[in-house]
Amino acid sequence: MEPSIRTLIVDDEPYSRGELKHLLGTFPVIKIVGEAESGESAIVSAIQLQPDVVFLDVEMPKMNGMKAAKALLELKKAPLVVFATAYPQFAAEAFRYDAVDYLLKPYDEEQLQETIQRITKKFCSPSEPDIGKTSGKLAVENDGEILYLEPKDILYMVRDDKVSGWKAA
Repeated sequence: MEPSIRTLIVDDEPYSRGELKHLLGTFPVIKIVGEAESGESAIVSAIQLQPDVVFLDVEMPKMNGMKAAKALLELKKAPLVVFATAYPQFAAEAFRYDAVDYLLKPYDEEQLQETIQRITKKFCSPSEPDIGKTSGKLAVENDGEILYLEPKDILYMVRDDKVSGWKAA
């Protein structure tokens, strides 16, 4: 079962939000959790809804998409950002805000599919390797000597004090 990617759509134009919502609805992995009509409401919605991805327009009144993206990146759980706009001239600047992609209106369905694939790869990476299968050993100082431990044998590690280093158990 594919995980659900929580998505927030931000655009000051209701028709653009509706079109993008419709197009994203064709991807089973995407779950639209909300919509916002301004940069300010995007930040509030992101805090409340905790989306994984925000599709963000650039040109909006008061706070534009670039300023909103900068604020979103400062959140504790920062979502991925995909700019969705009619203005190609902001593309280079968008990637300063770690944009996953820059979609131009009217939306090209093939390009949108590529964007969703890129996002899905970030969230659906192969499962973590089994730590018990790790071939290397971890060097740990314990009472002045170096111990080489198998990571699978370590239950936890604590720092005894600021000088003596780590102790493994």
